[in-house]
Amino acid sequence: MSISKTYDSLVISSASTGESDLLVTLLSRNNGKIKCIAKGAKRSTKRFMNALEPFTHIDAVVRSSSGSGLSLLENATVREGYEVIRSDYKKFILASLCLELVDLWCREDQEEQGIYLLLLWYLSSLCGDRDGLLSTLIFKTRLLDACGYLPRIDTCSICNGPVQGRWIFYDPATGQPCCQSCQNGQNGYKISMATGMSVHFWQSQPLEKIFRLKISSLVAEEAWSYLKNLHSNVLERQPRAYKLVDRLFKQP
Repeated sequence: MSISKTYDSLVISSASTGESDLLVTLLSRNNGKIKCIAKGAKRSTKRFMNALEPFTHIDAVVRSSSGSGLSLLENATVREGYEVIRSDYKKFILASLCLELVDLWCREDQEEQGIYLLLLWYLSSLCGDRDGLLSTLIFKTRLLDACGYLPRIDTCSICNGPVQGRWIFYDPATGQPCCQSCQNGQNGYKISMATGMSVHFWQSQPLEKIFRLKISSLVAEEAWSYLKNLHSNVLERQPRAYKLVDRLFKQP
């Protein structure tokens, strides 16, 4: 017998299915990713008013399926709408990328409280006075780390010694770093030491201290490329939102 439960959740995505229903993907605090159907959501003016837009923080009342079908989203109450993100095109595109990454990384019914709290922190940062691109770089770094795919950028994966010198060479498929002597001309992928140490700082520092590090535009560009390659290669696909982000930041 199915029962209804209330989940502290963030809306990851919603898409039309049928004439009036929505397929909604949630990331809940204690139960991970949940896919559910919101019956009549496109016509409802009471149960789901402004509650099923991406980025929205809600209390979701979900009735689990008794069989193999999708759960039913019965009701939703908005905690925080993050309207600042929706009203700023750049922030909207950056946040959309991060929601897509969360959807790709997280599996259904697997607890992801760390990622949930990280996403909550990220959305709050975008709504504050923090730089959107820097917040996104930090989020992508911490998301990879939470999923277990971000190597220690300061340690050579071949000789296990510290990476020294001007450049950090890395394997584009895994992000694994190596020092210049171990690289031996075989790998042309590299980032500057300043970029590598910035990624290591974002990986290791508590979030309340994370914005103390100031970075140059060159470091931001290198870090973006490194993290984009690593996310895409490990996932074996490039998130669609990257096309919009790349187009956005190529503009004057």
